Amino acid sequence: MKTIVALSDTHGNVQALESLTGLFSECDYIVHLGDGARDMKNYYADYGNKIYQVNGNCDVMAYGLKYFVLEVEKVRILLTHGDVYGVKNGLNKVKDYAKSLDCSVVLYGHTHQAEIQEIEGVMLINPGSLSYFTTEKSIAYVIVNGEKVVAKINKTAVKN
Repeated sequence: MKTIVALSDTHGNVQALESLTGLFSECDYIVHLGDGARDMKNYYADYGNKIYQVNGNCDVMAYGLKYFVLEVEKVRILLTHGDVYGVKNGLNKVKDYAKSLDCSVVLYGHTHQAEIQEIEGVMLINPGSLSYFTTEKSIAYVIVNGEKVVAKINKTAVKN
């Protein structure tokens, strides 16, 4: 069994990240889905071996790729910010791309709206946003056990 803390759209709110260090130390993977990828730079010393990042549309520095496939246990997970797949206009493009890569899970951001849904056998998880201007900050906590995936949006773990 492996655990993933997924976050996105921090947009400079490093105080919110500091409130998550307990979770960071306990989980197996830390995933930042862009727009504030640079905010993770101070965490590489302690957690670099478990941090995975992708760039968002607001990330001008190249701290990650536009997408990445992470294999956890028996599950292939597409990590993306989502802007290049038009996730603000629907999830079919990113779902189709995930299927083309044989991924059954997508972790994405960009919309600042936390949600979990399944479309055509693909679980799509958006952890929401941690930015200063988001009133309801959130992350996603994902558990992978073999081929089974359970995800939950967590709003109480985040402070600031």
